[in-house]
Amino acid sequence: MARPQTITDQEILRLARPVFLRHGIRARTRDVAAAVGLTWGAIALRFGSKRALFERTMDHRHCAEPAAGQADAADLRALLRQMRSLLAQHWPMHLQLSLASGEPVDRDRVDGLIRWLASALRRHADRGEVRADLPADGLATVLLATLVGDAAQRFIRSRRADAPDDALIEAMLRLIDAKGN
Repeated sequence: MARPQTITDQEILRLARPVFLRHGIRARTRDVAAAVGLTWGAIALRFGSKRALFERTMDHRHCAEPAAGQADAADLRALLRQMRSLLAQHWPMHLQLSLASGEPVDRDRVDGLIRWLASALRRHADRGEVRADLPADGLATVLLATLVGDAAQRFIRSRRADAPDDALIEAMLRLIDAKGN
């Protein structure tokens, strides 16, 4: 009779994620096992291989997406901060998975984020808070690219734990401000 599992697969993924974020696919199995609190054999029995565990750990379906209603309620500054936080937290996983697999970043997810941000920008433009002369889709693409670049730079420079400075957010707000402030 098999012993009952005391740790879920989701918990293993959550605990392995920081190790893979630090070291990528080259993380040592003993480091992953130590972080999870199981032997590598027990982990491999569930996931099959280090590559399979890495791919599941970094899979974007395990990441939070912004909720559709949040775009309505948030002021623009809070909306951009939320997007920045989401990307800083989850984008490194996408980068690691893309680099390890040789596959491009999931374009459907990027397009979904652009649509979500464009929808929010249109609402703010209707209220006169964002320049109406700029197409929302193009503006969303530029803002998302800027935030992704910021997340990638912070990841590369290992500054993920630093308190975020709002200079980037303030510059983005000046760029899109309908009042020219």
